[in-house]
Amino acid sequence: MLPCVVFQTVYSAVTYVGYIGILTGQRPNGFTITVDEREEGVRVFNGLVALIDRKASPVSFLTREVLQDQNDFESAVKVLTNRDLIAPVYLIVGGVNPGEGVVITRNRLVPSDVWRMNQTDYKWFILETNYDHWNTPPTWDDRRDAAIKALNMVGQANISPKTLYQALSVNLVLNSGTTYTALTSAGHPEIFSAWVRQIQ
Repeated sequence: MLPCVVFQTVYSAVTYVGYIGILTGQRPNGFTITVDEREEGVRVFNGLVALIDRKASPVSFLTREVLQDQNDFESAVKVLTNRDLIAPVYLIVGGVNPGEGVVITRNRLVPSDVWRMNQTDYKWFILETNYDHWNTPPTWDDRRDAAIKALNMVGQANISPKTLYQALSVNLVLNSGTTYTALTSAGHPEIFSAWVRQIQ
């Protein structure tokens, strides 16, 4: 008699061809992670940190490790908040329970800020658009206000994969720097999907 083998998805991810790290992923019934670039520090210095600080992780490798090894929102947040990184970054983490949403604004060695969903003015969502949430975004790239307006127009009662995708597709939110749009939900892993985006 052959043993019965049951396969289970540990995590799903969006990545680029040939890229071995993960920038967006979800652990079913656990948490979701998305990485956003943070313009902070000099790139050459980031490279030097990688050579000198042997504990510092490339962000996309850490994201993959957390998706593989952590089971829930709080344990993922703890690791992402405390591990040395080679570059500053925003880490957006969502969970399965109400209120489980956070933007971790990271410097290389310490968090600059941990902004939880219940600390936002909107309460039912949290968003990050590559700028520190406590600063006003530049007028030439104010995706934040466009995204807030789009989500508030949809409203919490009407949010669905379709309406979320539409909100992420409004002018300014979708721009020439957008490479993909991903929808993730740890509580509903079947929603996981991604689209390559191009502005015509």
